[in-house]
Amino acid sequence: DLGIAVPLTRAMKGTTNPHLWELVEAMTQYAQSGSTYLEQDIAFHSGLLAYVDNELMHQLVAAMWLVHQSVTPQLAAASRQEMEVTAEAHAAILRACEAGDLVAYTAAVEAHYAPLLSIIERTEKSRSVVGAHAPGFSVSVHRETAASQRPRSRSKTTTASSPVKATSL
Repeated sequence: DLGIAVPLTRAMKGTTNPHLWELVEAMTQYAQSGSTYLEQDIAFHSGLLAYVDNELMHQLVAAMWLVHQSVTPQLAAASRQEMEVTAEAHAAILRACEAGDLVAYTAAVEAHYAPLLSIIERTEKSRSVVGAHAPGFSVSVHRETAASQRPRSRSKTTTASSPVKATSL
């Protein structure tokens, strides 16, 4: 998400996206009821990605969703509050994109992933306490690493076809 920050916020600046807002509303309602919203989450991110003309990024995101779906069952369950925070982060992402606000987009993406990072950390901590790890499952989370992958300030001459950092998905 951070790897496409510049081209995405440029492409979406000044747009209106009622379908994406409907998905945000659905995610919010699901979160408030304590339900998950994977289908809406995928549709939301796919809708954003439609603004970016980068086939490699489309393939990387598709692969990320496959990884996400295979790892999620091995993680601690998200709390209702974590689901609500994530749903609100989707709204903030969309507001930032439509405003073309790179700084707000970056902050919203970080807020979007904060609950997932907490869940991963909680899962690792609980497994290390009991000494049990799921076969083939080990995730190391370093907030400093995630923070270092924020998009750097770029001059006004940067184009939408700038290279994408695949590591910042």
